[in-house]
Amino acid sequence: MKVHKSAVVLFAAATKFSRFLNVNAFTFARKTDPMHQDHLTRATIIVVFVAVLSLKFTGAEFIHFYEVTEMPAFALPRLGWLLAKVIYFILFAYLLYQVSVKATPNFPPAFWMLLFLLLMQEGWFYFLIMTEDFQRAFFIKTGLAIFVLLNQLFISKFDKKLGWYFLPATLWLAGYELLLAYQLNLLNES
Repeated sequence: MKVHKSAVVLFAAATKFSRFLNVNAFTFARKTDPMHQDHLTRATIIVVFVAVLSLKFTGAEFIHFYEVTEMPAFALPRLGWLLAKVIYFILFAYLLYQVSVKATPNFPPAFWMLLFLLLMQEGWFYFLIMTEDFQRAFFIKTGLAIFVLLNQLFISKFDKKLGWYFLPATLWLAGYELLLAYQLNLLNES
């Protein structure tokens, strides 16, 4: 089985990021506490797995999609999308880790909602890239945006600080990408 170079690079970056988080960002998670390390490892593996799947199934097709699709003026260039995706995955790894550490049970509802959102978002992205059915993609994104807003409320009630950390994802997923889906639908009507 041939491993895509980007997947190896992504996994190496995730491993380094995981070590950075374990040492620097999570001061309350002692390095000697295996429970916290397990939560961090789990969150990192989940996000890296989803990122690799996303890259495998939409990587080359995304380049083609970007070349043949009429994009709105405010759309990010391809490199901007890549950077936004990396930031998005890092944010989700952080949120999944924090939610699993701060809750009494190992997998609180907030964890499952975030995981479901991550999977649904990548599913929507795959649907958009592979089908180029912009009208259906817009309607799916509208439902996903409502779920993102519900997630924002739920996470804010769970932990206010995490709610603030989730706000950029809410603005990106329920704001920018919803507007982008709407504009793609208008510009590329068949």
